[in-house]
Amino acid sequence: MSSPPPPAASPSRLAPPSPTQPDEARSQIVEADSQSGHSSTAENFLPLPQRRQRSRPPRIPTHPRQPLPPKQALLRSPPSPPGTGTGNWAIEMGDLYPTGLIEATDLSPIQPSAVPANVQFIIDDAEQADWAIPENHYDFVHTRILEGCFLDMGAVIATAFKHTKPGGYLECQELNPPPHCDDGTMPPDWPFLRYVEKLQEASLEIGRELDIAPKLRGWFEDAGFVDVQQRVFKVPLGRWPKDPTMKDLGHWWAENMSVGLAAFSLAYFSRVLGWSTEEIELYLVDVRKSLTDRDVHAYHRMYVVWGRKPEVGEVVPGRAPAA
Repeated sequence: MSSPPPPAASPSRLAPPSPTQPDEARSQIVEADSQSGHSSTAENFLPLPQRRQRSRPPRIPTHPRQPLPPKQALLRSPPSPPGTGTGNWAIEMGDLYPTGLIEATDLSPIQPSAVPANVQFIIDDAEQADWAIPENHYDFVHTRILEGCFLDMGAVIATAFKHTKPGGYLECQELNPPPHCDDGTMPPDWPFLRYVEKLQEASLEIGRELDIAPKLRGWFEDAGFVDVQQRVFKVPLGRWPKDPTMKDLGHWWAENMSVGLAAFSLAYFSRVLGWSTEEIELYLVDVRKSLTDRDVHAYHRMYVVWGRKPEVGEVVPGRAPAA
């Protein structure tokens, strides 16, 4: 579910974006998918408007808005930043921190034509072993909803470690795709559950695992981050909760899933499973309908993991002092 749009910015604070083109090897050909109306890169199976590429908003501690209710506000480490895609998060951060520098990256230049002067978009591929910026550069690196984007998310986290300043933080927010249920109201043949199982099956065939959220903490620790913390939040699917705030959240989360189904499915089901567009749309009819069933008390788990890069010379138990 998208964050609320930021307040309108005054023209005097806006400047054209200045995307950085690292090299030809990193420039990506955008494949305009006329069937879905979304864009995706040839190597990526999630459509760009839905996919949250790594955003690197540094040199300031930050508080991003979250698709979670106020009672579950995600205050944890010295706060955190975004995922870029269309650039909304970076623009909001630029508005909130006018004296900070926000650098946000994506594979494709799909961001708006005017942004706050302190926001820069960089065309770069987070899966490269080295990013298009120096090492030890960022105060905070934040990613969100990248499942299926990379062949090796653990390697991306290790690269983020290199480019984070000593004392800086990385935060990752990832959805655990399988729906969960605590009261037995979700039958094993519930269409949305079966849909996610089929989507995961297709993703594993091409080595782009979707269910990466439970592995994040281990990858952080393997990369060298310390003080690693993890929180898991329940995000209801539908309006079944009694609590008004959770009911509203569930409504919009289910709506988000329903609207995105075709875009999420097209590449996996057509390229991997060999389905036609018509077969996909027909299959999704019951899946969408199932998301409106209030008798099924299903929810998603949202993992939020953050960790700190040790200071130079800091003694970490079991490790040599950080260089």
